[in-house]
Amino acid sequence: VRELSVGQHIAIIEAVKRAGAKRLFLDFRYEPFETDANFDQLVETVNSWQDGIVLAVEGVSLAPGENKLESAVWPSNKFSPKVARGCICWEYMFWQVWEVPYAVTADNFVIPTFSAIMADLPRQTPSRFPVDYSYKPETIVKISAIDLLQGRFPAATLRGKDAILAPYSRKSPDKHYFPGHDLTP
Repeated sequence: VRELSVGQHIAIIEAVKRAGAKRLFLDFRYEPFETDANFDQLVETVNSWQDGIVLAVEGVSLAPGENKLESAVWPSNKFSPKVARGCICWEYMFWQVWEVPYAVTADNFVIPTFSAIMADLPRQTPSRFPVDYSYKPETIVKISAIDLLQGRFPAATLRGKDAILAPYSRKSPDKHYFPGHDLTP
């Protein structure tokens, strides 16, 4: 799988914004790209959307049984503090995800999770909720980066909806077992 360039990230963010998405959740670590010639333009693109973008705070280690990150990877300080940050973290119980935090504490900050922000339930205090597994993963619309870059998708697919930009391939390690489902991205 070939990584997207910073320029392609910019183009995808702009395409999602033009399509009228409610929000775009960026499930990427951008610090390896900070020396890229287009990084400042990426920062400008993200900052211009402000409340329409949520940057990932990667929970590297969630304290077992607690809503506290032992360590986290934060987005670059070049991104505006007005751009939302959301944690991508959970704890496994018996090799599966049963509960997801509404919010966690990391570096003395309370951070809502992607899940809570998507549900319009960002919490100010760390807590958890049980996951409702009655949904069908196959109903989640997936649009490839190539289709986004080439405009080969109906804008109505994204209009007014939350979108997640995340790396995915069949060989991706970012898959998880959910009760009643196989490995799910």
